[in-house]
Amino acid sequence: MKRYITVALLCIFSSQIFAKNLDSSCVASGDNPLWSFVNEYKSASLDHSIKANFPLPETKLVNAAIFGDNEILLKSKRALELDPKDAAQAIYAAALMGRIDTSSILIDLGVSPNATVENNLTPLYAAVQYGCTDEIRYLVKRGANINLRANVGFTLLESAVSSNYFDTASTLMELGYMPDAVEMKRVRDILSHSGNIKEYERIFHRSD
Repeated sequence: MKRYITVALLCIFSSQIFAKNLDSSCVASGDNPLWSFVNEYKSASLDHSIKANFPLPETKLVNAAIFGDNEILLKSKRALELDPKDAAQAIYAAALMGRIDTSSILIDLGVSPNATVENNLTPLYAAVQYGCTDEIRYLVKRGANINLRANVGFTLLESAVSSNYFDTASTLMELGYMPDAVEMKRVRDILSHSGNIKEYERIFHRSD
């Protein structure tokens, strides 16, 4: 019973919390699984564990990052009070949601903008996944290394073009992303197969 009361209260208060401070360039609905999670809370329809559809561990810090509940984050006065793994997952979640203010608070608390989660995925990978271009710009401004590679089968640039986020891909190049010849060929192949080869010149400022 307490669980349903808690969820109901979240519905009342989180409808205003979860939509604020978002990167307007970010895909903040639709395919984003974190938004499905947020909407579950908002609808008060939880009758099973939310972990089934939750892509990150369900912790207080991660939940605060997803909902943009910055008051919880501000209670941590020093980075040493944050579990490093939990903090990395929180800033990854904030970037995935395009919550620039939340990312800012976490970085101010000492969380690295290059913090990694599983497979060495960084917050930039999260931001690119849903076209959060303003979030990408902010993370790079705060020290994120745009050329770090994760242990996955795709790069930041490949992720962007595979999802048809061409403005995001162009932003990566503008901010100093450095693909090698092999990656450029892979990107060209992705664009060719998807019928978007015209974007190649715009992204790389070249036609061959």
